[in-house]
Amino acid sequence: MTLLLPFNMPLPLMQIAICALLAWLHFGLHIDFDPEMFMVLFIPPLLFADCLKMPMRDFLHYGRLCLINLIWNKESPE
Repeated sequence: MTLLLPFNMPLPLMQIAICALLAWLHFGLHIDFDPEMFMVLFIPPLLFADCLKMPMRDFLHYGRLCLINLIWNKESPE
């Protein structure tokens, strides 16, 4: 489906757009949706698509920085 578009668009974003369009057309369906659940369903597919395309060198570099930040800035939960 993304190959039919004249511009590049990640597949998860395309799937979200199609679902939003179907929800907007009102086929007689009504679903109560929690905004927090939207974030749980929206962010992981986009992150996964980006991680598949990320070069290993960048992954190792930024992964190391993330681990250092995690260890160095650890605060106790309240």
